[in-house]
Amino acid sequence: METLIKDIRYGVRSLLKRPGFTAVAIITLALGIGVNSAIFSVINAVLLLPLPYLEPDRLMTLRSNQSAPDLADIEAQSRAFVKFGGLVAQPLDYTAGGEPVQFQIGMVTGGFFQMLGVQPERGRFITADDDKTGGPRVVMLSHELWQREFGGDQQIIGKTMPLSGNVYTIIGVMPAGFDSPRDNTEAWVPVRVANPIAANFRGVHFLRTFGRLASGVSVEQARSEMQVIDQNLANQYPADNKNRSTVLIPLHERIVGQSRTPLLVLFAAVSLVLLIACANFANLLLARAAEREREFTIRAALGAGRWRLIRQLLTESVLVAVAGGAVAVLLAVWGTSLLVALKPENLPRLQEIGVDGRVLGFTFGISLLTGVIFGLLPAWAASRGVNEALKEGGRNATTGGARQRLRSTFVVVQLAVALILLVAAGLLIKTFWQLRSIETGFNPDRLLTMRVELPEARYQEIVKQTQFRKRVLEGINSLPGVRAAMVSELPLSGDSLDHNFLIDGRPPIASGDEPSLETRSVLGDYFRTMQIPLRAGRDFGPQDFADKAPLVGIANEALVHQYFPGEDPLGKRIRWARDPEVHWITIVGVVGDVKHFGLDLPELPGLYHPIHKRRRGSGG
Repeated sequence: METLIKDIRYGVRSLLKRPGFTAVAIITLALGIGVNSAIFSVINAVLLLPLPYLEPDRLMTLRSNQSAPDLADIEAQSRAFVKFGGLVAQPLDYTAGGEPVQFQIGMVTGGFFQMLGVQPERGRFITADDDKTGGPRVVMLSHELWQREFGGDQQIIGKTMPLSGNVYTIIGVMPAGFDSPRDNTEAWVPVRVANPIAANFRGVHFLRTFGRLASGVSVEQARSEMQVIDQNLANQYPADNKNRSTVLIPLHERIVGQSRTPLLVLFAAVSLVLLIACANFANLLLARAAEREREFTIRAALGAGRWRLIRQLLTESVLVAVAGGAVAVLLAVWGTSLLVALKPENLPRLQEIGVDGRVLGFTFGISLLTGVIFGLLPAWAASRGVNEALKEGGRNATTGGARQRLRSTFVVVQLAVALILLVAAGLLIKTFWQLRSIETGFNPDRLLTMRVELPEARYQEIVKQTQFRKRVLEGINSLPGVRAAMVSELPLSGDSLDHNFLIDGRPPIASGDEPSLETRSVLGDYFRTMQIPLRAGRDFGPQDFADKAPLVGIANEALVHQYFPGEDPLGKRIRWARDPEVHWITIVGVVGDVKHFGLDLPELPGLYHPIHKRRRGSGG
């Protein structure tokens, strides 16, 4: 130990004598290790850390939305699960003084928080007694919302909170960092109180559903049971559940599954960057060793063995690597903070990303390994033939040649890894250009978008919503340089509603077997704004948006090809299968298909209709 301390002291003095070399070496490693530590911190938070719930490995996602009545029946019939919970996110307005503030509210079933097994920081959570039609209007707050909007009021429990025209009583505050699975919600209310119509209608499958497995029950056992329950619901309620199936997926896999491959590929890429930095570091050590050949020869003459020289050089390389690791930690902290501030939408568990003990251990470990592995070869080469050089009284040609070959090897490694990264970058660019060449069905050039969320308290009536949107469109259309404007869901957003429908004049179809299509509400010059080609018929006109105008729609090509092959679709009439009143919609036009759900997914049969039929929502 005493010898090691002496080596460290001597190494520090030696490095301080060459501040230029030391600074370059530390910065080189800090950049390589820092990038790896930052990416590892993301992998650690997203993939490695368990979900912040009680026994998270027993939590499952039911991959098909459920209606509240169906979920109640599933819970009553299931023996494989001990608790289920459902959630749907919706923006609501907080209207306490000044302008309304809008944020995401989670409408949850009574067993949601019990299913997760997370206790509130203050007060209590929503229970089945709260989640019933006509029940009390209660709300739970996230820790962040409590701090931001209420200043961390210690007496918050029992106070009221106006949300979209209704007053809710605050009953609890969740702990810091808590987040609902797959939803960035900031407060939670009982679903049967906040949305009693949808919550009590079996045909509205709007709840994201989760369940906790009973102790000792395997995923396969739960899947087998769920198949039986699906069949029971289909037999009992064929109009709403025929041909529906529920797929069980572990919650962790559902949350992070799509992020795993991109993160691992990114980690592999930055590992190659570290390899380049390490090869550069080794070359720096070789160059410095060449400068110190006289020093090593003198030390060998004084009795220092080869291993003693190697140990001294390894000590110095490890000191540099550890110093680089320390700087890398600062870079990782800065990088992760920047990433969290940017809030990338597709990265789950964002708030859990940070530099913790595991990341520090990773950084220290990779620094130590870098110092040892990439310091060993230069140290070995530098110490080789010292005795021979001493005997010859000068530089040993064999040693110099070996050192040069080692330098060349490191240069080749750097070039090879750089070539790999260059090829990978080329493939990414190629993929990007291939994606650009995919026909989306609309023209994004010079297309600007914005999103307007209407305060529910002021715009509950459909008429007021439509009037507001019309005024906005009139204002936008009056601006210089604006060619066309519209209000609707945007392509590639996945926002749409699906409806089972019937075609006028076709034979009757059994309930539950009706065909389905996607509906999109539009206002203004939608097709001209998006430059979606009109294939047949006409576009919407001002008369179609009048309150009592006949119901008309414009079909996409997928709808025509699937349900009207070889026919003229213009003038055909359809209606919703479960419309209590018969409202026929006449097809007046056909437009080209648009990529609505993703560049890799085909367009589904769809129908555009005037926005005045929308019940409520936002426009993009």
